[in-house]
Order: sequence, then structure tokens, then C-alpha cells
Amino acid sequence: MKCSLLTASALAAATIGAHGQGYRNDTILAEFVQSPRMHEVLSFEALPETLDWRYQGGNNFMTVARNQHIPQYCGSCYAFASTSALSDRIRIARGAVGREVNLAMQVELNCDLTNHGCSGGYPMNVYAFIQKQGGIPDETCQPYEARGHDVGNKCNPGAICKKCDVFGCTPQENYAVYGVAEYGVVSGMFPIMAELQRGPVACLVATPPDFVNLKGWDIYEDKTGSQNIDHVISVLGYGTENGKDYWIIRNSWGTYWGYYGWARVARGKNNIAIETQCSWATPADGGRPKWRHVQEGIVERAVDVLSYLEGFASGAELKEAAKEDTPACRSATTDWSAVGGEKVTSARPHEEMSAEELPAKWDWRNVSGHSYVTWNTNEHSPKGGCASCWAHGVTSSLSDRIAVKQNGQWPQIGLSPQMLINCHGGGGCSGGDPAGAYAFIHNKGISDQTCQNYQAEELPCTGADVCMNCAPGGEHGLSWPGHCVAVRHPMLWFVSEYGSVRGAFPMKAEIYKRGPIGCGLDATSGFRSYASGIYSEQRDVPTLNQQVSLAGWGTAGAGELVPAGSEFWVGRNSWGTYWGEEGWFRIQMHRNNLGVETDCDWGVPYSGPPTATTSLDEVTVKQTGNLQALVVLSAVVSAATFSFVLARRRLVAQGAEDPSAQYLLIE
Repeated sequence: MKCSLLTASALAAATIGAHGQGYRNDTILAEFVQSPRMHEVLSFEALPETLDWRYQGGNNFMTVARNQHIPQYCGSCYAFASTSALSDRIRIARGAVGREVNLAMQVELNCDLTNHGCSGGYPMNVYAFIQKQGGIPDETCQPYEARGHDVGNKCNPGAICKKCDVFGCTPQENYAVYGVAEYGVVSGMFPIMAELQRGPVACLVATPPDFVNLKGWDIYEDKTGSQNIDHVISVLGYGTENGKDYWIIRNSWGTYWGYYGWARVARGKNNIAIETQCSWATPADGGRPKWRHVQEGIVERAVDVLSYLEGFASGAELKEAAKEDTPACRSATTDWSAVGGEKVTSARPHEEMSAEELPAKWDWRNVSGHSYVTWNTNEHSPKGGCASCWAHGVTSSLSDRIAVKQNGQWPQIGLSPQMLINCHGGGGCSGGDPAGAYAFIHNKGISDQTCQNYQAEELPCTGADVCMNCAPGGEHGLSWPGHCVAVRHPMLWFVSEYGSVRGAFPMKAEIYKRGPIGCGLDATSGFRSYASGIYSEQRDVPTLNQQVSLAGWGTAGAGELVPAGSEFWVGRNSWGTYWGEEGWFRIQMHRNNLGVETDCDWGVPYSGPPTATTSLDEVTVKQTGNLQALVVLSAVVSAATFSFVLARRRLVAQGAEDPSAQYLLIE
């Protein structure tokens, strides 16, 4: 799990070792600072005694937790720490409303040649790269794949923002990018504390063994005096407990590390070298995006097109894929009878309230200055051909409902659509039924995306494909792609109730009382081309083929395509933020709305804490590259497992234990 350091003098003679790399300082670019630094304008006495951007002014400004080590090992801690800190600062700059922005660290890995992709890098170089490029997009343009230019990825338009369908992937021509105004470094306790007043920073640290295996919320203090910097984390606050000063940090090792992926570290002692050096950046344009318009015709001229079918998609084929008869990714009718019926144990909201009690408008993206919605996703990336809207729609609305149940407070959770796909919890890459997804989550639970990130393919429902972590080790001295291991007892989230809702008033009541809902919709060619405004299209007999989530409603003003005073729904799709209104849409209520009011669904997150599952009896160490060894720690993988795995993710059973992967087991 370490991201080890090789200094400039050592790099010339060294090869990449068994523990991998994540922090490298052989190339350090200059700072870009045009205004006074925070510690130059603030005194130590002026600083607040405590600061925690998870709970600032009643808001959580932290973006979702991440895991750099899936779907394979990658020494990319520097990219995660820097982009997550900047994403958090964008959220701070924009206020605690609207959608969450998660910058695409994969673009950094693909294109920044001052850093070394999965073989390590320096966090301030990331900010220099973002500024030089005029900004980078969010992850719905380019999801994390744990690969970099050091292992063959190329930097072309499709490596920055892509759109995919059943024929393959091509560059997206119009998308939003987020830039950097200034960037620099800061060292020492007081200067770091001062800089934190503007938001999180990315800091270099050492990783002694007990830090690697850290669990819980106790203040961590290394007693060995380790100063061997080999990793980068983000620092988001500080405080004091029982006379002991601490930093609050966010790691990139999943929610099963530390406390939901966060931890506290002793402050004022340069413990694990945490006060040695931190990088910071300020968002450009107040955190607002700029739209990048790739040169017209770039799709046709792109040579290195990523393709699910390893063939080039012609313009005619792409148009064919956009036709309305494209295979549905959601059942036309939710089949509750197939899962034993709805599970309703309490009164439905519309049974307990009247229409007059509902507000004239409601939007979970901004409720009295607070946002309760989680991140946007893109079912069509990293590749096409996986009809998984059913899984994205269910997990998006449930993730939002967890946020609602937690009153918008930390931690923000992004449930994993990939786990549902792997375990056929309602369907697979050929489509699915939301009813099956809710029943599966109720009975089996679901992990978050730090256990299984979306890969747009069906994988086995075995331990490592329910919750995975990867350690360095590979061919020819490379740390990438490493060995992957199942996390024994990951946190799983459950629903206590689930059911259906239809009709404007019952849907409004359900949204208002308990959070966003999932709904079926007829995704016509017109809706697929939607860019902005209140959408309206008459369909005599809508065929529900797309799952979306609805998060609110409003009333049209003048200048819209529908009459002023018309009510509309506020919804979120899973087609990336370059579609619609940054991934969201508005559609007319009551009529001409593609059937969105005819078949909706909901689930109620379980009131208790997430459960550490005991169902993963097998702990399978899985190799993601072409090494010859794979370890089965407690069971032999049956021959049937092989049919589920694509060629590049072969499983080979071996009777011996792999010491290099052993420390990754989270009990």
C-alpha cells in the first residue's frame, strides 16, 4: 500500500522496488504564487483553535472517499491527494450547494510527463499541470483505471474526456474543466494551519507499518521516529483532544482504512514527517467550470480510439447506437413479484401528509444552503457495452438517501453499482430490474465504491470482486499492476424497506420526506440529445428503458419551452456531467415526460451503522497482470470461477501464502 520515495540522486541507479512508488521528487516545478500567503497575513493567535472541513458551518465540504489501489495497484497517491484536496476546495468555493465535483486524477496519470503515472510523482506538479492545461474535467469524463503513461496509456483527446457505447469509445467534444489560479508549498505547523483556512492541502508523509494497518479514530502517533517519506495524503483540519494536538487527514486507501478512510495524526511533532511539506492550490474562477470545445472533427481524426470491441466505430455505427431501439438497460416494468413483493413496514409518506403540506419547490441539491446529493456517475465509461443504468440509478438515489438520513453530515458514501453487477443483484451488463437490486441490498448488503469501482463489465461475485485491495508487485521489477486481495470484512450498507411509488403527489411526498427516488423513463433520441431547459416530449405509449433518479421539483418561469407556471421534475442521469445540465435534467411534470411518473422505486437505508460482513469466507489474492502466481488463502477457487473472468484478469490457484499481500487483509 505504500507509495515509496526515490530521491533524485537515487533514481539514476535504482529500479522500482517491490513496495512500489507514489511519491517521487526527481522533478519539482516552481510555485505560482501571486498573492500573500496565508501565514503572511494571519497570526497564530488569529487562527481558530479547531478547524474541520467535514463540519464547517454545519456543512460537510469533503468529497467522497477514494481508493487508489483498485482495480489494480497504482502508486498514484500524489494524484489522489492533490486532486481530492482541490475538489474539496472547489466545493468550499462554490458553497455547500449543488453537485459534488470529483476531479479526474486519471487525466493526470495519462498526460502529465513531469510525474510518473503509477510509478509516483510530486503533488505540486499536479497543480502546475492543471494550470498549464487550462483545467481538467471531472471523473465522469475519465474515470480512474489505475493505469498511467508509464505503463502504456497515451495522452490523446480520448484520454482526457471520452464517451462510449456498444461500438467503442471516442473523444467527447464538449465538456467542463476546472482550473487552478495559484499553487505553492508550505512547511511547518503554523504555516500549514494558516493555509488550511482556505481548504485542504496535500502533504508528504512516512508510512510505518502501524500506519499502513491503521483502524479507528484514536490519535495516531508513530513511536519509531520514521521520516522516510513515501506517501501523500490530504490534511483537512486540526484540533486538540485531552491536551493532545492532532491533524485530521484523508487517505486514498478506501473506507476500510482508518475511520471511513480518514484519521487523526499527532500535530506539532512532525510525526511521520507530516509537517515537512504540503502542496496547495486555489481554484480558478471561484470553482466554476469552463467549457472546453475540442476542435470540430477530432472524433474522425482520432487514431488511438479506445474500443470495447477493439474496432473503430464509424459515424454511421455511432448514429445506429443512438437509435431509440438501442437495448434497454432497465426492465420495462419493475417486477416486484419476482422478489417476493415490496417490503413496506411503515406508512408511506403520501399516506401521512397532504399535498398542501408540500413546498412549491424542492431540490435536494440546495435545501436551506445545504446539499444532500452525492457524486455524478457515468455508466458509459470506462468503456461501453454495459447496460447498467438500473444499478447506477438505484445506488445514486440510495447514496443520496444515506446523506439525507445523516442530515448531510460526513461521511459521504458512494455505493458501488459494480458490486450489484458482479453479484447479479438485480441484473448485469445486459440490463436489470431495480426491484432485484433493492431485494439484494436488503438481504446481502452493498459495498461502497472504494471496495469496487465501476469497470463496466461483469466480474465474479467472489471476495475480491465484492471488496478488493491491491498491493504492489509485478513483472520485470514493476510495482504495477500488483496483487489484489479480498477485504475480509468490508462495511456493507442495507435497506430496511423498499417499494414502488407512482403519480406526482405520492412521488413528491416520498422525495420530500425520505430523499431522492429512482424512476423508469423512455430515453428517446431527443432525450439523449438533451442539453438544458425543461424537457417535454409527447409519447403515446412510453417504453421505459432508462433508470434515473428524481431529487426535487419546481415551477417554470418565463422563457422556457413549456408554459410559465408548469411544474417540472429535477432529475439526475448516469451519462456523465457533459450530458444535460452537468449530468442533471428538468422534465415536465404531469404530462409529456416520457413516462417518468409511471414506475418509480425507493429504499430506506438501514438506521444502524454499516455492517462488517462475515460472508466472505474466502480471501482470494488475485493477480491483475500476467504474473504466474495467485494465492488462495483459505479455499481453492473452483474451476467454474474461470468462466466469469476476462482474459486479462486470469485466476491461477496456488497453495502457498503470499507474504507481500498478507498485510492487506483487513480483519
